Amino acid sequence: MLRQHWADSDITGLDNSAEMIDAAIKAYPAEKWVLANAASWIADKPFDLVFSNAALQWLPDHESLFPHLMSQVALGGALAIQLPAHYQSPLHLITLEVSNKRSWTDQMDLPRNALTKKKPSFYYEVLQPLSHIPLVMEG
Repeated sequence: MLRQHWADSDITGLDNSAEMIDAAIKAYPAEKWVLANAASWIADKPFDLVFSNAALQWLPDHESLFPHLMSQVALGGALAIQLPAHYQSPLHLITLEVSNKRSWTDQMDLPRNALTKKKPSFYYEVLQPLSHIPLVMEG
């Protein structure tokens, strides 16, 4: 979809899974693919758009991760990230209730804590000081 919208852009895809990168290369051989961790990878130059869809919830330490990602965005660019917001859905709450039952709790500690769960206000507070809207000077 990014390629369809920005046909002439340089697009770089990033994943820390060699299998995912191999699949991406096979599906989209004309694009650039990088095997790396988004939490530590540094681009050669900032991007006009840093985009992620339903991936970053799997990474820890959003206090550091999101400022790092923002540092990869060029002046006037955008950070566009989608994270699941289902943590208060009935299905999720029932799943948590079952996972906390005595017979399941030890087996469910790792899966229950696999996803980073932050409120939207957290991301605003972390990113707002790093966001700059350039002033347009008429002259």
